[in-house]
Amino acid sequence: MTNSELTKSKAKPTFYYGWVITVLAALMYGVKSGILLYGSGPIIDALIKEYGWSNSEVGIAFSLKSWFGFLTPIVGYAIVKYGPRRVLWISGVVTAAATIMTAFATTPIQFMVTYGIGLAIGMVFTSFLSIFAIVNNWWVGKRGLHTGIVNGAAGIGAAIFVPLMAWMIASFGWQNAMIYSGLIILVFAVIPQWIFFRDRPEDMGLTADDGVVEEKAKKYYFSPVDWKTKDAIRTHQLWFVMLAWCGLTWAFMSVTLFAYTYLLGKGLSLGQVSAIQGGMGLFTVLGSLIAGLLVDKFGPRKILILTSIVNTAGILILIMANSVPLLWVYSLVLGLGVGMTNPCVIPMIASYYGNKNFGAIQGSVQWLLGLTAGLCPIVMGFIADQTKDYTTGFTIGIAVCGIAALLAWAAKPPKAPAHYYEEIDVEEYKSDNVQLS
Repeated sequence: MTNSELTKSKAKPTFYYGWVITVLAALMYGVKSGILLYGSGPIIDALIKEYGWSNSEVGIAFSLKSWFGFLTPIVGYAIVKYGPRRVLWISGVVTAAATIMTAFATTPIQFMVTYGIGLAIGMVFTSFLSIFAIVNNWWVGKRGLHTGIVNGAAGIGAAIFVPLMAWMIASFGWQNAMIYSGLIILVFAVIPQWIFFRDRPEDMGLTADDGVVEEKAKKYYFSPVDWKTKDAIRTHQLWFVMLAWCGLTWAFMSVTLFAYTYLLGKGLSLGQVSAIQGGMGLFTVLGSLIAGLLVDKFGPRKILILTSIVNTAGILILIMANSVPLLWVYSLVLGLGVGMTNPCVIPMIASYYGNKNFGAIQGSVQWLLGLTAGLCPIVMGFIADQTKDYTTGFTIGIAVCGIAALLAWAAKPPKAPAHYYEEIDVEEYKSDNVQLS
């Protein structure tokens, strides 16, 4: 179903399989994010303490893991050609295997190869590009809500796996913790998805939203055509959205990777730090759901501006906090901001350029996200080693969040090229473009 085919119809009383897709996508995203993203803090701390590696040495491995984001154009192509289900299955197995292999790394080079490269190849294909591509196929009118549900699962994963990783490392050592983590990924984030995922509702004789698209779905801009990738990448709006996403990602990565060690250095106990960082994950769930509802009502662009401001405030509170209660405020505010990010950006790209080539379009520019996430650990690690403190790096995060807000404001919906006029009703197109929200 293209965006131009959105119509209002009667609700059907039968259960819609799209909810199975949403739940499975949430399970996969939550487990993967909880272990391999939010759980990075306990892993970094364990490596530094056990082997005496520097922040920079550990940061390089995490940079390598992110730099493989340059493969995202290939991911987008694979999604379009083979379908997200097959891409997620194969890459999920690779991710689980690489996680287990990391347990046997005893030098920085070995860790960089297994965790930095091996895990990176698997993760880039199981990234949110693949996961949200399948969600977008099943939901249109309620895309913001379902994107928020899936994105919020990352927060639940953080709340579960940050303290679980810390406990497993303390109880069994970080090597065994990595083995157990790989098995958890395989059992909960790979096998069920292969069995029950379906790429598109048409594969089961169904339609997106079960044929039910409420009138409120048209309250913000939807492209009346499905853009081709070559045309989309020529628009400044796509690059502005991606650069705003990069800014928020930089800020998020800097806190996720180093706030754990930063807070331990301020004298907090392991239990307090695990609770604050893990609790932030729970607050991202709330942020995701709030953003999903707001996006469906007001449009993604306005909410992306708000999201950038909330992220800025969260990091500022982290730097200024001098008590545990204030650190919980930081956890709340930044958690809300982090949770709001994906439910803004992903529907924004889909609504601007259509559903059909969403994976290829986003994949063609998502390498910027990998580049950003790769630079952040190195820069943050270098600054921390030189200054013996993390606040300078966190301050950079505040600045890039402010820039993200400006970019989001400037990224108004693009106008389709003239040759698309032959494919649509011109008057309808002009009418739709009045709503530049």
